[in-house]
Amino acid sequence: MDLKTFLGEFIEGALFMDLDTMAVAKPSATASTPKYGYLGYPMIMTAAAGIELLGILVADRYEERSQKNFKRYWKNYLYPSGPKRDVAEAVYSLARCGITHNYAGKAPTISKSGEHLVRVGDIVQIDAVQLATDLKESYFRQIRPIVDGTPSGDVTAKTMAKRLDDMLKAHNKEYKEHKAAFDALDAAAARPATTVASTATSLAVPPTGSAIASSIPTIMTTSSPK
Repeated sequence: MDLKTFLGEFIEGALFMDLDTMAVAKPSATASTPKYGYLGYPMIMTAAAGIELLGILVADRYEERSQKNFKRYWKNYLYPSGPKRDVAEAVYSLARCGITHNYAGKAPTISKSGEHLVRVGDIVQIDAVQLATDLKESYFRQIRPIVDGTPSGDVTAKTMAKRLDDMLKAHNKEYKEHKAAFDALDAAAARPATTVASTATSLAVPPTGSAIASSIPTIMTTSSPK
């Protein structure tokens, strides 16, 4: 898969459109506790994944180091100056990791309609909508021009394409290591189905012709209640 196709499909398409959908999400009219259901936590996880992915693409070499990739994009592209730049590691450890691994932020308060990356008393507040907005703006202002032919220092469309190829090859290698487990699922699929699931598109499954085998099974995605 070439770089422009990948970015159009998975960054400008799936990632940004998912963020747009979550940005306006509200609890169900029948929700027993309307305090929850705004999808603030999923927005943080999604934005963090995008930050990390873009951090991989602008690196000078491929590294499977989540924190380093996250901080690279945060400090150099998302918030390149000022106090917001300096909280990259804290946001990664307390918000990104807390929510991703335990679905519980370790310190910051997550909002969808308030101040962003500011202290409210002794608590730091992160506004998920503003983070998503800043991510999209940084991408279109700084990353897309590189892809379209305007280098930024040592980062060029060619180096980004190489990082993408490295990443897809690593994903393919990891898939092959676990393929036997999916083969067992394929065999079980021949039995009569007891439930019906709607079709879903997964970021883990690039279109046919990419560096990852097209036989990778689609992973169903579900929304979190928060």
